[in-house]
Amino acid sequence: MKRNLDANVAYVIAFLAFALSYSKLVDLAVRAGYGELMSYAWPLIVDGLAVMAARGVMRLAKSRWYAWSLLVAGTAVSIFAAVLNAMVPAGPLPPFAAALVTIVPPLCLPFASHLARKLQGAQDGAEEVRTDSDQATSHEDLAPVSDDETPPPVAADPEDDECEAPLTLVASDGAPPRPRVAKYTDAQIAQALADVAAGVSQREAGRRIGASGNAVRAWVAKAAKAA
Repeated sequence: MKRNLDANVAYVIAFLAFALSYSKLVDLAVRAGYGELMSYAWPLIVDGLAVMAARGVMRLAKSRWYAWSLLVAGTAVSIFAAVLNAMVPAGPLPPFAAALVTIVPPLCLPFASHLARKLQGAQDGAEEVRTDSDQATSHEDLAPVSDDETPPPVAADPEDDECEAPLTLVASDGAPPRPRVAKYTDAQIAQALADVAAGVSQREAGRRIGASGNAVRAWVAKAAKAA
């Protein structure tokens, strides 16, 4: 609660500061020859650019120096404009002072556009990082592999010396044993291990050779223990 109160007080101070600065800059724009409508828009490009540059300082990692430069420049222009409005006698500004006021918008245009592109790039990068993180969290290797995903038995070759001995499942209720062949050659196991080492998921590596993700996981554990 106290943290929210502190933040709200800071926001109120920032809003009041903006309002006071805005009123003086509107008066300066009127004296520089801007119309009634444009004189209200002129302060927005000065103080507004400073506010967006402050956000850029917090959000940009690689171009923080650029945001700091715009923040300092926008604040300096706002201070100079306030001083100019106070020191020059009432009435229209002298030609030189009016010229300084009128060159601010064309200077702000390219810098504001460049800052907008950098802020958009930072947002897109943050969204890509969140997407990659979500995909990693929901990676299929994190989900348990059920026995229902076990592939069909591989046909046995009696003359193949590289085949493993067939596995036999015995029912606990005394029913006749149901043979379950799970033979994979050393070449197939090596291929699965190589795929996993290359970044392929264990389930996908098993699918490529007709094995289950659990089988590949066991091979990986066995290989790690042997190493």
